[in-house]
Amino acid sequence: MQKYLKHFNLVEDPFSATPDTRFYVENTKTHTLFPQMIEAVNQDDGFIRIVGDAGSGKTLHCRKVLNALRCHKTRYRVIHIPHSRLSEEGLYLAIAQELRLKPTPNTSLRESLIAHLKDINERGKINPVIIIDEGQSMPDDTLEALIDLIDQSPNKRKLLRVALFSMPLEEQQENKFIDREIGDRTTLMRELESFDKEGVIRYLNMRLAKAGYNQDPLFSSEAASLIARISKGVPRIVNLLAQKSIMNAYNANLNQAQAHQVRLAAATIDTSYLDELDFKPSWFNRLRGRAS
Repeated sequence: MQKYLKHFNLVEDPFSATPDTRFYVENTKTHTLFPQMIEAVNQDDGFIRIVGDAGSGKTLHCRKVLNALRCHKTRYRVIHIPHSRLSEEGLYLAIAQELRLKPTPNTSLRESLIAHLKDINERGKINPVIIIDEGQSMPDDTLEALIDLIDQSPNKRKLLRVALFSMPLEEQQENKFIDREIGDRTTLMRELESFDKEGVIRYLNMRLAKAGYNQDPLFSSEAASLIARISKGVPRIVNLLAQKSIMNAYNANLNQAQAHQVRLAAATIDTSYLDELDFKPSWFNRLRGRAS
């Protein structure tokens, strides 16, 4: 890896699969999303829902908000739930641990949480915010317990502000819970969109620049366009194709990734995804050893 980075004069890997907020690139289709999320968090009844398919950047957006709020410890009390497949009691325990709340004798954990959150809200200077990733995995009973918890307030100021990041729910779940329980409470609802062709090219260049690259374009125009076409603008697939393509360029002792390196990269990623592409590239079948 070090030789690969040195070959292209990169300080670090620009297309790592691990979400890293330093490499956050705003989609021009949703360029106001981050400030809108922060604004919603500061509302007394803030309830944010960010929905996106796998690989669309939900976790990166989640961490972006999480890091921003944690930088202001005197203003926010942040509760992070990275895995939402919890029982009702498990949710209470997770929240209590994040708040460093010690159990109160002869009092249920739920009652202790409500009392503690009411105390925080009455002071009025700190916003308790619960940030939930992979929200589509939250069981029905747990979701209802969360809704009940945030509603335990004598005034319009909710006990918790909520930022829920999830994949689209099944139609049955959507009808049953989102419309009935969450719909009326949602103050900001946004769906993460894929990048268009120009967005993918900007995404590639910005991540490369943040990784220290400052030379001639690392991807030829044909290679960048092919990455946009194959990935359909999905960030995770863009990262995967870009990383494999420049590795292929390094192995070929090239200073620029060409379309051929992208095709080689595409031949190694999830076949089921490529089989769903709108176009059927003959080169893919040849590289896979299939008949054209």
